[in-house]
Amino acid sequence: MTAAEIDIRVDLGLGDGAARVRTCDLTHGYISINADYRS
Repeated sequence: MTAAEIDIRVDLGLGDGAARVRTCDLTHGYISINADYRS
């Protein structure tokens, strides 16, 4: 698995701030594979 990093900058004119967001694979293929999974 390869980690991708995307930098998004937004200037709201409210001063300095920063956030980091982590997400996961929610593509159609991933959902289809895991839809039938039972624990």
